[in-house]
Amino acid sequence: MTGRQIQILKLAANGNTNRAIGRQLEISEESVKTHMQAALRKLRVGDRTQAVAVALRLELIRLDEIAVPAGANYDSRLSEDQPEKGTS
Repeated sequence: MTGRQIQILKLAANGNTNRAIGRQLEISEESVKTHMQAALRKLRVGDRTQAVAVALRLELIRLDEIAVPAGANYDSRLSEDQPEKGTS
């Protein structure tokens, strides 16, 4: 993996579109797509979501490099039909 491919995966992991990644890196959207496709091939995956998951697993990117969106919270991960810990 090249540094640019990893950089693009980090930006994708943070929810950026190809267009937004291109703007941030000052490259064309087509260049972003080319780098992303190369990363998908090297990681042997079919889409960018799986590429991010595999890159995390291989420690090419770290969890602390992925921003938590404003308003996201831990409690939202609990199912509404399941009681919270310590309640019944």
